[in-house]
Amino acid sequence: VTCTDSSCPETPRAPPNTKPRLNTTTSTDYNATAMAPINNVIKDLKSRDLGEHFTLREVAKKYKVNRLTLGRRWRGVIAF
Repeated sequence: VTCTDSSCPETPRAPPNTKPRLNTTTSTDYNATAMAPINNVIKDLKSRDLGEHFTLREVAKKYKVNRLTLGRRWRGVIAF
C-alpha cells in the first residue's frame, strides 16, 4: 500500500550511526603504539643465540603480546 498524503504514518527510520568515525591520525598513532611492544619482542628474538631454544608461546606470555600476531610477525607474514 502506498500512501501519499499527510495522514500516512511516518516510516520508521534507522537510528543514526552512533559509532565514532575512524580518525586516520589517531588510527596510525594507535597502530604505531600497539606495534611497538611486538617490535621489541622481535628484536629480542633476533638477538638470541642460534641454538637457543624458545617457544613463541612462552615469549608472548613473558612480554604480554598476542601469540598469533607475534607468530605472524616472526614468520614475516604480511596482512592484506
